Amino acid sequence: LPSIPYTANWFDQKTLLNICADLCRFIRCNIRNHPREFYDPYSELAMDPQFKNLREWEREHAIE
Repeated sequence: LPSIPYTANWFDQKTLLNICADLCRFIRCNIRNHPREFYDPYSELAMDPQFKNLREWEREHAIE
């Protein structure tokens, strides 16, 4: 088998934050259910007005 070279590089804070942001974006866009659709549309999170900001956060902060 060919050997895989090992390089140990330290990431600066900006690089780590970018990695975290990319991972969060991937999870938000590709893993969870579609925006404004809930697995249980009659759940407390989907119906209660106090959670409106959570439901509509993505619409207000859309990056696409």
